[in-house]
Amino acid sequence: MKPKIILLSLVLTAVNINSQNVLRHDATSATSSVETALPEIATDSLSSINTDRLFNSNGIKIKAFDKKASDNKESFTITNTTQFNLSRIELLLRYSDHDGNMIHERKELIECELPSGMSRQIYIAAFDKQHNYYYYKSTKPRKKATPFRAAFKLLRYDIIAK
Repeated sequence: MKPKIILLSLVLTAVNINSQNVLRHDATSATSSVETALPEIATDSLSSINTDRLFNSNGIKIKAFDKKASDNKESFTITNTTQFNLSRIELLLRYSDHDGNMIHERKELIECELPSGMSRQIYIAAFDKQHNYYYYKSTKPRKKATPFRAAFKLLRYDIIAK
């Protein structure tokens, strides 16, 4: 028997139920970070549907972020602190320089099965295709490169329902 998947998705519009197994939910303050938090995004008022018991905006923790100037990939450890087994996680990643000026921002959908309380090492394509940047806690390169900081905002995760 295949598990059902409940999709929790954050959108900047009102709550919308699409089917029995899919629930879309607005974030009120779904901000966490590797270094600094992203500014909160104002949301529309929500209906009386309470999805807080399913969506935890702090349900994902990221640590051990790494990206050297010569790397084609970024790596980090992602931990599921929710009570649910997850199958898909969407993050908004923001990269900034030492002064807090944004260098780049992107959404990343991470496909992985992540049981409650477990951690996984994740590798994603680096935003820096020209190898001009390195994460400020990573090894400083011999060639000239600019250090950056990273922050993330949890946008969505999918719950595996048994």
